[in-house]
Amino acid sequence: MTDSHFLSEVLFLGKIEEKKLDKFRRILDSAYALSEHKDVHFVSIDEIVKNAGVSKGTFYLYFKDKYDLISKIIVDKIGAFMSENDAEGLWLDSSSDYGESIDSLVKGISEFLKKNMTLTRLIDKNVHICVNAVIENLSGSPKKLYDATLEALVTSGLSKAEAENKLYIFFDMTVSCCCNALIRGKPLGIDEVCRNLTDIFTCYVAGVSLSDRGAKA
Repeated sequence: MTDSHFLSEVLFLGKIEEKKLDKFRRILDSAYALSEHKDVHFVSIDEIVKNAGVSKGTFYLYFKDKYDLISKIIVDKIGAFMSENDAEGLWLDSSSDYGESIDSLVKGISEFLKKNMTLTRLIDKNVHICVNAVIENLSGSPKKLYDATLEALVTSGLSKAEAENKLYIFFDMTVSCCCNALIRGKPLGIDEVCRNLTDIFTCYVAGVSLSDRGAKA
């Protein structure tokens, strides 16, 4: 094969991959746009593919079902947000004060959800599925944030499994409580939710009970 033929083949394959990515992106964007006006659980796959301009068969090339699509939308939006914003301010540094670090993480999550209410409504009814999906599919800045936090917890004396369990519960409860506060505003508003989450998880993640912390104060 000559160099020119090889280059032509590479460019051709590149265009195929580009088309695949374009269809994947169109389906994601279509579902997200439709969910701005209607609960995604009531949006059919037929509506999504029609709006995206692709066939129903194409949908199943990229997604197992609508829940898989929702998970991928969330992973995609979080990844984009973290790439566009400075994630370093959210990192849990093992040398820093746990209270300040947890407070930064909680506020970072709540601000992200507040700025993306369409996404927040998607997450609200799929918290457990989505937290798992996000953790499993992290890459780039979000992955660095997760790994840095995990490393800090292990450095503090936890086993990796213990640290992963604490982080899962932290993210699951924080996302769930923030979604509820932002969408329903009760029983607590978002500011009060953030304060309580910071207080609870400063103790929980650090492995110190509320009573112990009070005794040391």
